[in-house]
Amino acid sequence: MQDGRVYWVEDISKINRIQGQLAEINARLSEENELIQAENELKRQRAQIEEKNRLMDEMIALVQPQLLQINRLLEEENAQALNVQNLKQVCLLGAYVKRRVNLALICDQKTVVPVDELAHCIQESLTYLTQYGAVCALHQEGKGSVSSRDVQTAYDFFEDCLEAALPSLSALMVRVECSERFSIRLMMEDAAGLPKADKYRALGKLTIDDADGALCATLSPDWGGVRA
Repeated sequence: MQDGRVYWVEDISKINRIQGQLAEINARLSEENELIQAENELKRQRAQIEEKNRLMDEMIALVQPQLLQINRLLEEENAQALNVQNLKQVCLLGAYVKRRVNLALICDQKTVVPVDELAHCIQESLTYLTQYGAVCALHQEGKGSVSSRDVQTAYDFFEDCLEAALPSLSALMVRVECSERFSIRLMMEDAAGLPKADKYRALGKLTIDDADGALCATLSPDWGGVRA
């Protein structure tokens, strides 16, 4: 106490030290948060790449037989004179590869798809088949939706029948029905043969008959048994 005055002196060095420590901790936390965000972004990118790779592997597996056929036909073209029928078949196979992959990508995101998707796939294949020399037609009954699994099975069935029917196939009529039931029916004239039906017979969805001299094959998920 001096001259009637009292002086109070407070040591704030501890407070300053604590504030400095808090600032250092906040800086570290900020760096850690940035690292966590960067790690999360890397995980997200890695997951996207893995998903793309998964889809790519699945897509290649789906159309592997057709890709091998295309390579074989193109190798034949390189080894000999131009074969127009070979090139037409390459285009026909290429149409299936493109449409099949696109259909698989659509179905990977949805459990059901409009039957129009199947009709678009078949129509493009028929366009190239017409160039091959066959008379083609597509008739669609109904505009409903189909399970992703069934629509892909139907297009695979169509392609298997088509490839087995070449090269002698002269006419192909396809009927897709999606009303009370879903089915696909192929009526083929001068077909060289039919595909191995075991995988479809195992599903219990196949019928084969001879209508007006045309070989007919029908696939329907609704039948639940084999009809021949």
